[in-house]
Amino acid sequence: MTRTSTLNTDSALAASSVTKTTYASYTSGSGTPTNPYVLASNSGTITLKPGAWYVLPDNVSIGTVVTSEYNSSGSTGGINVNGAHLEIKTYAHVAGKIDMGTTGSILVLDNTSGKWSYQANMAGEDLSAGGDNLFTYPSLQNATLTNLDTKGTGIVTCDIPNGIGNTIGIAAHSSNSSQLVLRSGGKIDGGIPVNSYPSNPHGNNVVGGTIGLPVTAPPNNCTVPYYVDPNNPCQVNICFLAGSMIMTRSGEKAVETLVEGDDIAVLAGGETTYRPLVWLGRSHANVAELDFDQDAYPVRIGKGAFGPGLPTQDLLVTSEHGVYVDGGFVPVRMLVNDRSVSIERSITEYDYYHVELADHGVILSNGLPTESYLDTGNRGTFQNSVIRAMRPHFAGGMVIASGKSWEQDAAAPLVTDRETVEPIWKRLNERADELGLPEAPQTGASTSDPALRLVTEDGREIRPVQQIGNVYSFMVPAEIETVRIVSRTFRPSLVTGPFCDDRRDLGVLVGDIAITSARSREVLTSHLTPDEHDGWHGYEGPTARWTNGAAVVVLGVANSAAVTRMVEIEMLGAGSYQVVESQNDARVA
Repeated sequence: MTRTSTLNTDSALAASSVTKTTYASYTSGSGTPTNPYVLASNSGTITLKPGAWYVLPDNVSIGTVVTSEYNSSGSTGGINVNGAHLEIKTYAHVAGKIDMGTTGSILVLDNTSGKWSYQANMAGEDLSAGGDNLFTYPSLQNATLTNLDTKGTGIVTCDIPNGIGNTIGIAAHSSNSSQLVLRSGGKIDGGIPVNSYPSNPHGNNVVGGTIGLPVTAPPNNCTVPYYVDPNNPCQVNICFLAGSMIMTRSGEKAVETLVEGDDIAVLAGGETTYRPLVWLGRSHANVAELDFDQDAYPVRIGKGAFGPGLPTQDLLVTSEHGVYVDGGFVPVRMLVNDRSVSIERSITEYDYYHVELADHGVILSNGLPTESYLDTGNRGTFQNSVIRAMRPHFAGGMVIASGKSWEQDAAAPLVTDRETVEPIWKRLNERADELGLPEAPQTGASTSDPALRLVTEDGREIRPVQQIGNVYSFMVPAEIETVRIVSRTFRPSLVTGPFCDDRRDLGVLVGDIAITSARSREVLTSHLTPDEHDGWHGYEGPTARWTNGAAVVVLGVANSAAVTRMVEIEMLGAGSYQVVESQNDARVA
């Protein structure tokens, strides 16, 4: 049975003119997270009920596909999400526009098929020629997302091969259509599995290209507003640990005891004002589940670390939490001196909370000015968020929120440049001297030897047969077509100091790679192109590229007459590698 519901939107000033909104037809469900409305097919545009939960099931279609020259940008109909929560299943289909223009609109996208579809609706494309290798969710092949700049909306993108890319954002495509890039295909193992299409009737694995979402953002406004931090292998929210005392109108309260409506003290313009608590986010972290990464541990800010009463007692926060210093928010991880500000390695599992106000602000925690919560896209990682409630197994996806940004909505700038942070770090050290705190413990032994070697796909290690200057030579059996360049790794923020914001795990800086076989010599250059490559950090120029300690190199098929090949690797840079006896000095995937 198909049902509909209506909302009376008449006003007292126009009681005689009653306007009714007809919401989408559904076949079952009650609109709750555990029992969502199950949508019925509709060839036109449907409107969802604000705050309700919906699912578009497999084999159900919304909108009408209009195709011209293998291009469906003229498709009609679609979905007005209208502040509802909508999950679109793998084999459902939407044509036309998906309007995210109402606060609270949440879109969850599934793809359990393992294959992706050409973006047929990109204006100006003729997909009979294969398009530009732009791919999207099968359910959205003929749909376009609109109004992504609405605050308080979000998209949960699930099932992306190898996860979301390091930097995602809107890229201009043509005069009137764009693409929200999720992942470059260059890093997807084996290429992108593609659904069949007239230009590609059998489907295959496409090398290169991108997986993304077609959007209507105009090219002249195509900045990159959505980010995943490429230098942060551990994504822990910016939060307070339980017991942190937040100043309110009625005095200090433990953060975990705050309730919506509590008046929170906010520093603004040199004065203290009060703003109501809008939301208290809460979640749980287990350091072991985050591979014991340094940034997964909480940070302890000692009593008086920033000055008398700053803070009034030790304060525990997550490593990304911003402390308000000199007019900006500095992530506390950049101020660690192992004296007054230290990584608390004794705490390996903890609850954490965050305080959200209507606007980002400077609040007092244990008397120290710190930041309130700014939703830049991670709300879904809190256990009590509506997104997490809708999708309990949220870890498989990521929220791309079109809500707030540091550039436009922050109460003060986010400060991470070394020129600004290092002097603050030095002042904290001087303050630690005043407090009579002991010097920071010495780090362990280090070496400049990267322990460079090659590792084959079946785990065999190949050590260099010679090293002349900065060129390492390896004898590789002819049957080996792929190897990894394996080495020790170092993190610049640990070697230079925490005030250096480069938290990448770096192996070696590789220049030329040459292969000599049966009197022929070939120079490999693929690692020196802007494409993403497994085990290589981001492109920084055409002459060299950093590995992450286990970088893949495709040698290709050897000459039939060859028994072995000489592989020469030019190492243009290395680091100071910490020697840890109990830990493997390299990462082999």
